Amino acid sequence: MEELVLTTDELRFAEYMSTLYADLVYRALWQEPLREDLDQAIDNMQQRVSGEVTMKLFKGSIQPLIRKSPFSLHSIEQITFEDKETDQREVEGMIKYHGLQAANYQKLNR
Repeated sequence: MEELVLTTDELRFAEYMSTLYADLVYRALWQEPLREDLDQAIDNMQQRVSGEVTMKLFKGSIQPLIRKSPFSLHSIEQITFEDKETDQREVEGMIKYHGLQAANYQKLNR
């Protein structure tokens, strides 16, 4: 679900925070102020992590089939290559593509 609602940079940062958090716990630094800061950052990011996931269970393995969220940053209409109005040769198209998640986040949070 996180991959659906968090930006690529947020996912990368969450992975870093997870490692840092685990290190603090491992070293018994539960009272460390940084741990409280990490808690707040994680709580803030997790506010958007909600929705529905349809899973397939088959022969002892499980895999997600469908993920839906009102906070999804992905839009099929925006990533299609069949759009006749967009000139795929333009560099601006690539810039727009890389900024889609951040733009969708801004739309959802206004």
